[in-house]
Amino acid sequence: MRKRKFTVIEGQRGKKQRRSVKGGFLLITIVLLAVLGAWFGGRKLAAKLLVETVIAYEDVLEQTLNVDGVLVREENVVAAPTSGTLRWLVQEGERVPSGYPVAEITTVGGSVVTVTAPQPGIMVPQLDGFEQILQPHGLSQIDPALLQKQAQEEEADEEKTEGTAEAFVLKGSFLFKIVDNFPWYYVAQFEGNRFIKLEEQSKVAISFSFAGEEVEPVAARITEIRTEEDLVTVVFQLQEEVDGYYRERFTRADIIYARARGIILPASALILRDDEVGVYVLIKSKVRYRKVEVLETYDDQVVVDGIQPGLPVIINPSWVEEGQQI
Repeated sequence: MRKRKFTVIEGQRGKKQRRSVKGGFLLITIVLLAVLGAWFGGRKLAAKLLVETVIAYEDVLEQTLNVDGVLVREENVVAAPTSGTLRWLVQEGERVPSGYPVAEITTVGGSVVTVTAPQPGIMVPQLDGFEQILQPHGLSQIDPALLQKQAQEEEADEEKTEGTAEAFVLKGSFLFKIVDNFPWYYVAQFEGNRFIKLEEQSKVAISFSFAGEEVEPVAARITEIRTEEDLVTVVFQLQEEVDGYYRERFTRADIIYARARGIILPASALILRDDEVGVYVLIKSKVRYRKVEVLETYDDQVVVDGIQPGLPVIINPSWVEEGQQI
């Protein structure tokens, strides 16, 4: 048998390994590029699908505080000068001058006694029992919560005269009151942790619950703020008449302590760039940056200036970047 000769070629194994390593690096690079491309492409696709916008609109943002309180007026109660049958000469809510005939009382003997207004003001034939307790000269001592509790416990046991029908009255009984509403007062009380910016204000607007939503808030001036433990009591002075206010005593109200007019947006739309505040807007489907000035903030809303009404504003700006086509 003939022996075969074999020739050994040096270095072939090492060369094959080097080619395998180069191929591995190339494969990894391709995979990474594919992943990055997919990531960027997916991010752009996600931005197109997930981006949220609102249309910029101009309005007034109000910051309000809902409170309970008591109305205080200068009230002059008139008693019957004699016993007899009562007949009203004016209607409830009618404004009368001093000395004006308000009612007539016909005695058992047939004589007629005229009862006149002791001062100018609004004639109110209903009494609630707080006329002597609640007067403008005692505003610093008024505790609305305590008075309301007292009123609920007594369950309105005071004497009243109502309407225009004739009725028999006794001498000394209360007939009506004359209310002077220039000025009048609202004393409100609330928990101290809701003491928001009122200490910085001198004037506010008040919307009373009894007036209805269609009635515009009235201007009021803060004349006193006092704090005791966890309660804050604020005295508001008002000059403007609110329809039917003379009938009310305890009422809820919204204190409007801040107002700002401008473009109202969700706070999430704001972005900070180079130490300035701005927003992303869409112009011809392209993301554009616009610098804005923040005028007021309240909860999750802001009032800004710097963009025109009607522009779509992106409210989740972390998904996009300037110049991106959406």
